[in-house]
Amino acid sequence: MGRQGESKNRDQRLKKIAQLVKRLEEFTNFKGESINELTKALQISASYFSASKRGEGIIGADVVIMILEHYRDLSPDWLLFGTGSRLRGGVEQENKVTAISSKKSKLEEELKKSVEKTKKMKAVFQRLVTSTEKSLEELAELHSKVKF
Repeated sequence: MGRQGESKNRDQRLKKIAQLVKRLEEFTNFKGESINELTKALQISASYFSASKRGEGIIGADVVIMILEHYRDLSPDWLLFGTGSRLRGGVEQENKVTAISSKKSKLEEELKKSVEKTKKMKAVFQRLVTSTEKSLEELAELHSKVKF
């Protein structure tokens, strides 16, 4: 294989690595994290992935293993090849259901708080109406006593 063939193979490898980094960024975002948080957790340079994303570096097998150990639910097939579900065992739908259920619980809790506030406001309003009615009655009584 000549220099041109070697260069082409290297370019293809670097392109695949850049795609892997993009999938990794997608996954960290999915988890509500960032690549920077991952690099800190893995104790590697913050620029490690950015150089690979630009096609200027490679990712070692040791780092891939650390990533998969850190994210136990990350599918190796999806990370390496972009195939299948991004979650190991295809449990992505289950996680979506869990996330929706969690959001539903939060919304229900907010609704309960809102209902309680509304009840308190209603009670205050009722007291205000009662007080106003009494004041009007007293005013009418005073008005009837005063002769112009």
